[in-house]
Amino acid sequence: MGMSSILLDTNAYTGLIKGDTKVLDCMLQADKIYISTVMLGELYAGFFGGSKFDWNCDILNDFLGKETINIVDVSHKTSKIF
Repeated sequence: MGMSSILLDTNAYTGLIKGDTKVLDCMLQADKIYISTVMLGELYAGFFGGSKFDWNCDILNDFLGKETINIVDVSHKTSKIF
């Protein structure tokens, strides 16, 4: 089996935190998991608007510390491809 990778969006991350096993299954099959800086911005905006800012940040920081998680910047070239 070859190397596989996925790009998580905000909804997938939120689903994962809420216990969505489909997201977890996809993540367990991936060798690399990417998240974008845009997705992080969306999460932080939600955290600031909620009542559990510190808790949400702790969970996110634990997630970001995992070996398979990679943060990618969105560039002009990325925007054109999108």
